[in-house]
Amino acid sequence: MKNFTTTIIALFFIASSFANNTTPAAKATLSASVNNNTVVLNFAANSNFQIERSFYSNEFTTIATVNNAFGGQFNINDNAAALAGRKVAYYRVKTINVDGTVSYSNTTVVTLNNNETAAAVIASVNFTAANNGNAVITVKNAAGKTIAVKSAIASKGANTVELNNGLVKGFYTATVSVNGVTVATEKVIAE
Repeated sequence: MKNFTTTIIALFFIASSFANNTTPAAKATLSASVNNNTVVLNFAANSNFQIERSFYSNEFTTIATVNNAFGGQFNINDNAAALAGRKVAYYRVKTINVDGTVSYSNTTVVTLNNNETAAAVIASVNFTAANNGNAVITVKNAAGKTIAVKSAIASKGANTVELNNGLVKGFYTATVSVNGVTVATEKVIAE
């Protein structure tokens, strides 16, 4: 087994152990950690692959492409300027088989420990209540994970509730229940 090191200019350092491997590409399993504001991604791949990043849990952008003829275990450091001031980043590995088929790894969410203070994120939910009552707003991210639940007092008629507890910029779905009855489900953009 030979060890090779490849450097992608400015953004990444890729280190891997290569071995000849002709088996079809398996779906990569991605793990990540943060070290001094650098995201360290770890996964195995035996085909060509792309690293994709998003700051909104959807809308992924390719940030690195590696033509990999040998396979191996990869560590990639992302310390791009684009991470500055961000609270979270989402990563996934897109593997591309010789026959052109594509598969994706799990999506990994990384909480960044930037020293900068993030700007306040503002989002609101509008809904109409048939009666006065207790409202519960459940906010889910694009992966369907509940990330916030907020209680409010609803008045009969039109209501607006601000959501500002821990949201990062991105797209969410909010479900509003008043007195235990769902009255609205809407898309929310936090910005």
